[in-house]
Amino acid sequence: MFVEIINCKPSMYENDIDRLDAIESFLDAHGKRKHIIYCTKNTCEEIIDCGLFGIRQKKFADDLYNYKREFGSIRNIFKLKLVVDFELDRKVINSHLVNDNLIMTASYHYLLKSSFKNNCIFLAEDQSDCDFYFLIAKTICHRYQGGSIGIKLHHLEGGGSRTHKKYEEIIKNEEFSICIVDNDKKHPLGKEGDTSKSFSLNRNQRGYALNQECIVLDVHEAECLIPDSILESVSDPSKIDIIDKIRNLDKKSDYQFRVYFDHKNGFRLDQGLQLEKLYKENFWQSIFQHDQAYKSKPCIENKTCINNTNLECKSCIEIYGLGEKILVQSIEKMEKIHLRSIYENSTPIIKTKWKEIGTKLINWGCSPNLPAVR
Repeated sequence: MFVEIINCKPSMYENDIDRLDAIESFLDAHGKRKHIIYCTKNTCEEIIDCGLFGIRQKKFADDLYNYKREFGSIRNIFKLKLVVDFELDRKVINSHLVNDNLIMTASYHYLLKSSFKNNCIFLAEDQSDCDFYFLIAKTICHRYQGGSIGIKLHHLEGGGSRTHKKYEEIIKNEEFSICIVDNDKKHPLGKEGDTSKSFSLNRNQRGYALNQECIVLDVHEAECLIPDSILESVSDPSKIDIIDKIRNLDKKSDYQFRVYFDHKNGFRLDQGLQLEKLYKENFWQSIFQHDQAYKSKPCIENKTCINNTNLECKSCIEIYGLGEKILVQSIEKMEKIHLRSIYENSTPIIKTKWKEIGTKLINWGCSPNLPAVR
């Protein structure tokens, strides 16, 4: 995070252990490059001269002083900022939006939170989701911020359906955190899956909460955001026709097909017709009509599979999936290559979502891309 320290007067805290601990916490965060810390020249000088701190803290303060101007010049590029006011005596934190920027104003107590000392918590449904979104964030950071800013987050696996419960615990404990889940929708008008549905708008569990943020992505699954070229490079050669079909259908649908497609298990015409009969909105028929066998299928008119009647359809039109390991395989590939050109050549939907995800994670996890102070 970008953290601004205000009203901090170290020489006055000789008998205030908690405030001294809080100062050591933000100095440690700077020295180990966990957050971007910005404070006044006077605060740094007092830390060095007041006689209340050791050699290590003085060295961190001196380094912080040296980077004061550089950090000040980038303070406005982030949409999120933590302002720590040392004049606040009781434990308190307030958040408010200013021109779409979130400003969190907190007492010094929040510098003692484990999610400050150990980086902000990044919660996703499983570890592969964390890894995938983090790779996206690093790509976006390098593309738009150059090499001066890094990203550090404490990854936390939600465990699928237990993700919401973990997020509730994070809110209860007032920890710094960002959570990202997909919506599991299989149709534009369809219902969300159980995991994302648990995050209620009525309980401030979407968007910004207090010192947390939850993002429910409007895609079926993380695999929807894997660039086509990555899918092609990691899939078995025998599935090249499936990749071509996925790419072509996505283009013909103005890049909406992959938003709702089940990349692991695939999708059948009868599943699409069932959803369209339920929601009374044509989506999957416009996808499957590109198949040569579509017009000959007896289920089209009534949007009902006829295999439970005295008639029989020999085979349902199916767009095959790429297997359960496609996300893990894609991550392994992405970790070995430069992703900037991959991002630049991705579909409009993927580029938009990558930038959205990357920007959010940068806001919560930004750190100086500098070696730790020695």
